Amino acid sequence: MKIFKYIATSLLFIFVVGCQQAPEQAVISGNIGYLERIALLPNSQATISLYDVSIADKKSELITEQTIDLKDKQVPIAFKLEFEADKLKENGRYAIRAIIKSQQGQLLWTTDTNYPVESTTSEQKLGMLRLVKVKSPEQSHTSTSITDLTQYQCDELSVQSRLRDNQLELIFNGKSYLLNRVVAASGEKYQLDSAGQPAIDFWQKGDEAMLTIDGETLSCQSEEQSHSDNKLANTQWQVTQINNQALIENSKVTINFSEQKIYGSAGCNQYTADYQLNSPEIKLSTIAVTKKACMAAELAEQESRFLILLGEVKQFTTGNNNLTLLDGSGNKLIAE
Repeated sequence: MKIFKYIATSLLFIFVVGCQQAPEQAVISGNIGYLERIALLPNSQATISLYDVSIADKKSELITEQTIDLKDKQVPIAFKLEFEADKLKENGRYAIRAIIKSQQGQLLWTTDTNYPVESTTSEQKLGMLRLVKVKSPEQSHTSTSITDLTQYQCDELSVQSRLRDNQLELIFNGKSYLLNRVVAASGEKYQLDSAGQPAIDFWQKGDEAMLTIDGETLSCQSEEQSHSDNKLANTQWQVTQINNQALIENSKVTINFSEQKIYGSAGCNQYTADYQLNSPEIKLSTIAVTKKACMAAELAEQESRFLILLGEVKQFTTGNNNLTLLDGSGNKLIAE
């Protein structure tokens, strides 16, 4: 009888456990590749990683990654990340980074663009993630694509920076360091993570930046304008307020700047316009917007308020890692 009860209890336990619902799975898929007509080295290895980039001045947290032994494969390379959906929080920010290393571990190719991931969508197809070639230190020092030096004052530390192709060179305390670009929620973030070298993160937005050296974070301010004298060029922002009103929960509105264009997501539709900058004044051309219908009336209303105010902005300010765009009546957009 005892044996029978034991078997019955065991079977019931197995049945209950088996009936428990498995965690919901999320899937992110796409391809990685590059435009150059360069063959991959045999036995290279590709790694596609999903990071939590919610906190800008903190090292990005790895959520999941896929490593692919390429053998004799060539680009484009398909990838598929599968993980438990609850690892993505509704208000978090997440981004994909892809790299290709040689069989010996040398970094050959990397993404240098922020590829954001929606935190509330269980299946996402990102399309093609473009890689750029990473030059070795010897190649970087002979490169012809070098920008002028920008001088930063990071608390008590004097720092110089300049771009060398796809890497950022930092010079301080009489030494030079080459940092690779990594994913970030906004702005541009570079990182040095190499044995025998200090751990360095440099995250910049316009004339402001944060420098972290072996865990110590310094606030940096540019002491001179960039070569283009454009504080907003190549920065990315996420809107937090539209005229003192917070965004609808789980909605996302973005503002991105290239040298001459402003573009992003208005919530339901994509937009773009040309802009002219004469700091602190900014002037936009007529905004072009796609014509996708919003799923909810409140999202459509929020998108309309954003686009109307954006089209009327006349000035901007930056500070404390925030961007404020103002019209002539005191109405404003705030982004971080």
